[in-house]
Order: sequence, then C-alpha cells, then structure tokens
Amino acid sequence: MIWETEQSQYLQNAITERASLFYYDHPENNVKRDSDWLRSLKVREIDRIETSYKLNTTEITKKNDTAILEDVANSWTLYITSRSNYLDISKHIVKNIYKSYNWKDVSYINVLLTTPLSSLEEMGYPVERILYPI
Repeated sequence: MIWETEQSQYLQNAITERASLFYYDHPENNVKRDSDWLRSLKVREIDRIETSYKLNTTEITKKNDTAILEDVANSWTLYITSRSNYLDISKHIVKNIYKSYNWKDVSYINVLLTTPLSSLEEMGYPVERILYPI
C-alpha cells in the first residue's frame, strides 16, 4: 500500500523548499540531476521495500527502508517506510543528484533537511528567498 502521509508531505515540502541549498557551493560538473528534478520528486510512504537479486540459481531478497525509483514517463518517487531515517533518506538523495559523493555529502544533506531555516541562516546559508519570499 502506498500513502501520502503527514511524514511524506513534510519531507516533500522540506525537499522542495530547500532544493537549491543542496547544490549550494557544489561543483556543477558533479551534478547528475538539477534542482528542478529534486523539486519534482514525489515522496510516498509504503509498507515495505524489498530488492531482489538473482544470479543463475541464487536469489537474494533484501529489505530496505528507503528507495528512489523512476516511475512511468520519467517521474521519480522517493519511497519511505515508517522505519526510514533522515540519514538514509539523505544518502538516497545524494546518490541521485550527484555523480560522485562521499559521506560528508550525505551528512551535509542531512543537516540541510533537519536544521531549522533560521539556524541555517545564522550559519550563513542563503535562505533569504525561502524565509522571506517576495
């Protein structure tokens, strides 16, 4: 079952409003998908996510809590479960927007998702357009 829950709506709003920050001070030549792609990313909650791997006669099924998948017509969805955490969500976002990344990038996105905008402003991030829209 797939739902649009309070958690998924909150996360979608946070990603949409902070999308430009994910690219702040990041080299353009390392960007796989731009902020428009990120703003159009849908977020939905789901009961469970399983990934199956099959090689010849060996099949392995792995349970996941978070995944970003392409749907029909080049539409993308971030699927979360009730067990998803922001670090895992940040990792999936980073893997999909940067060509290469490291764990500092994952931590960076995690901070941008979880820190209040007023605190990000105090830290020097360009959040004026988010906090004070024209």
